Amino acid sequence: MGASEARAVFLKVINCEGEHKDKFFISNLVSQAIEEVGHQNVIQVITDNASVCSATGLLIESKYPNIFWTPCVVHTLNLALKNICAPKETRGTAFAYGEYHWITLCVDDAMFIKNFIMNHSMQLVVFNKFIPLKLLVVVDTRFASAIIMLKRFCDSDKPCLHLVYEMWDTMIEKVKASIFRHEGKLDHEESIFYSVVHNVLVKRWAKSNTPLHYLAHSSNPRYYSSTWLNENPNRVPSHRDEEISSMRNKCSKKYFPNLEERRVVNVEYAKFSGGLDMFGDFDSKIDRGVLDPLIWWLTHGFPAPMLQSLALKLLGQPCSSSCCERN
Repeated sequence: MGASEARAVFLKVINCEGEHKDKFFISNLVSQAIEEVGHQNVIQVITDNASVCSATGLLIESKYPNIFWTPCVVHTLNLALKNICAPKETRGTAFAYGEYHWITLCVDDAMFIKNFIMNHSMQLVVFNKFIPLKLLVVVDTRFASAIIMLKRFCDSDKPCLHLVYEMWDTMIEKVKASIFRHEGKLDHEESIFYSVVHNVLVKRWAKSNTPLHYLAHSSNPRYYSSTWLNENPNRVPSHRDEEISSMRNKCSKKYFPNLEERRVVNVEYAKFSGGLDMFGDFDSKIDRGVLDPLIWWLTHGFPAPMLQSLALKLLGQPCSSSCCERN
């Protein structure tokens, strides 16, 4: 599948029956697809987080310096949810398992009730008469199947690569607030349950994030707007965040190996992030927190043509392989 800001497009299907699907076989298939659409038109290759896919990603990145391998964010979140909602008790995880195990029991109870109603016609008639929601029979291969069953959950094919960093960060903050509120704790107090959940979420993010996430985040004008910054006193614009700046520069060196071109892009980024010259125009600054980022760059990005071209590509990128999973 190929994806852009417009939509996901079916490219082709390959019968791999009887093939040994190692990293060399998969990377060869991916390379063929890249050549068919033109490597200059490809920003990233998204797969799930399986070890063979990770190894494939390294081969693709070594062959095409301008292309990133990006683990599917939805799959990453699903793995985190599995760690929390379906934990396995192994040596070294007994403490965390003790904190999580009640969730497994809750899911098992919900499954038992659902199966009982679905398998008994009289109970199903009563349920359908008095309950507006429909019982979902969710296959285990679907992302976050337990969460779907307990509460509606979905993934997206929409361009959202530029939202991942902030959304993951906000998610952790909301998880903390929810757990602390439920446990009746103050912000400065300690929650053992939150500590083990936080550890899972941070580890999963550390394994799956790439410099591309940070560059895409830095390209979103919303994250420089007073509207977004004033929502939380701890927020700072991307150019003042050490981690984001370091990863953005790493990504920039990959996209612009020529020093002269990179210097031009760096100057354009400085003007964009600092609101200098024409980026200091009232409409340009006020629209950062209002307009869709893609529309903003089309409207106000002309003073930085190289950065504008890159930003438009990044802002049109998805962050998951969900369209391929479903197909």
